[in-house]
Amino acid sequence: MSGIDIVEEFIREEGLDAEVIRFAKPVRTVEDVEKMGIPPKAVVKTLIVKVDDSFVAVLIRGDAKLDLNKLKRVFGARSARMASPPEVREVTGVSIGAVSPLMPYAKRIKVIIDKGVFELEDAYGGGGDEKALVLFHPREVAEKLNAMIADVARA
Repeated sequence: MSGIDIVEEFIREEGLDAEVIRFAKPVRTVEDVEKMGIPPKAVVKTLIVKVDDSFVAVLIRGDAKLDLNKLKRVFGARSARMASPPEVREVTGVSIGAVSPLMPYAKRIKVIIDKGVFELEDAYGGGGDEKALVLFHPREVAEKLNAMIADVARA
């Protein structure tokens, strides 16, 4: 089963109002997405982070950066670092650039959504493949994933 298939199945199983959009070219980065005519502020990045001994998924807007110190404070953690590419694949089943917030791993690990994401009614995120995005509603996804909402980004 491809990453796109996994995302589409997750959308169906969870009853989400979301859709996968396929592209001819890779859309691994915010810059790639911008070339497709989608502004960075409409993109939501899904970052896998190791906080102390656990992995978490952090969703932030494409025009923001993750602040690891803020994330550590949210958890009262000693350490926080970006997951390595092999760790991302192990946690999510896909490579960096294809990670979607709408995949089964998001029900197994804690999901943190930066409060800035809620300025968006609709958002584009990873679609399970380097050539796909998923269009979704952040508030609906936050509710389905029982996500924690926090201030973890900086401009």
